[in-house]
Amino acid sequence: MSTETTVLQHEIAHLGHVELLTPEPEKSLWFFTEVLGLTESGRVGDSVYLRTWDNYEHHSLVLTAHHTSGIRRTALRAAGAEALKRRVAAIEAAGLGIGWTEGRPGIGDTYVFADPDGHEYELYWESEWFEAPEDSRPALKNQAQAYPGKGVCPRRLDHVNFLAATTEPNGAFVRDILGARVTEQIRLDNGTIGALDFADVKSVEALDPKTVRVTLSRPNSAFLITLTHRNASIIPRNWYAEQNARAELNRKSVGTGPFRLVEWVQHSHMRLERNPGYWQPGLPYLDEIIFNFIPNSAAM
Repeated sequence: MSTETTVLQHEIAHLGHVELLTPEPEKSLWFFTEVLGLTESGRVGDSVYLRTWDNYEHHSLVLTAHHTSGIRRTALRAAGAEALKRRVAAIEAAGLGIGWTEGRPGIGDTYVFADPDGHEYELYWESEWFEAPEDSRPALKNQAQAYPGKGVCPRRLDHVNFLAATTEPNGAFVRDILGARVTEQIRLDNGTIGALDFADVKSVEALDPKTVRVTLSRPNSAFLITLTHRNASIIPRNWYAEQNARAELNRKSVGTGPFRLVEWVQHSHMRLERNPGYWQPGLPYLDEIIFNFIPNSAAM
C-alpha cells in the first residue's frame, strides 16, 4: 500500500453535522427536540443548532428556515490542520471546490465543495468542544453528557444517504478524493452500480469454518455494536448467488438465533420452534412461539 493511500484513509475524521432546510421551522424544531430528543445549542438568523446527546462537538444538526425542504450541506471534520489542507488541494485539483467561508458557531473556517452530482459539503478542522452543564455531567469520561432519556434520544449522527443521478462518479469522488472505503455495493443487471456504502472495513478473511477476521482501516469504537445490526447478519454465500436472492431473503429464514422459522403464512401467523443447535446450552426455555397477525387494526 502506498504512503499516499495510507494517509488518505485518515484525512477525514468523521461526519460532523448536516444542515437541513425546512419550510416549517417551528414544526421541525418541535419534532427534532420533542420526538427525537435533540437539544438546542444555539441560534443564528434563520438557523437553529441542535445536538445529539453524546456528540462532543457544538452541534449535530442545523435546521434552517427555507421555502423548500432538503439537505443544504453536509459537514465533514478533517483529521487535522494539515489533513484539511491536503484534502482541499485534492478537491481543487478535481475542479469541485467552491471556496472558503467563515466558520459557523462551534467550528472554524470551512471549505465548501460539491461532489460530481452537485451535493454540497463543507470541510473543517477547528471545533468547539461541548461542555455539559453541572446537572447533566456524565458518570463516564468517554461520554459528552449524561443520557437525557428524552424522546428517541439518538447518541450521535451516524451517516447520510444521498440520491444521485449516477452513483459511480460520486462513489469514485468519495473514495479517491475523500478517502472512504466501499463496503457494500449494488450492481444492476446492466452492469452499472446502483448504490454504494462506505465505511472503515479494509478486508474480511475467513480463517476457518467458524472464524472470520475483519481488518479496519482505522480505529472505530462503534464497530462491534454495528455488527449487532440486522444489516450485519451472516448468511450462506450461495444465497446471494441464487436468482431473486433479495426476494428470497424476505421469505426464508437463516441464522444462528435461539429459534428457527418453521411456518409463515402471510397476513395470518408465524411459528417458531426451538433451535436445537443454538450456541448456548440449555437455551431457549420455550419449545415454540406462535405470532398471530391482525392486519386490520380496527379488529383489535
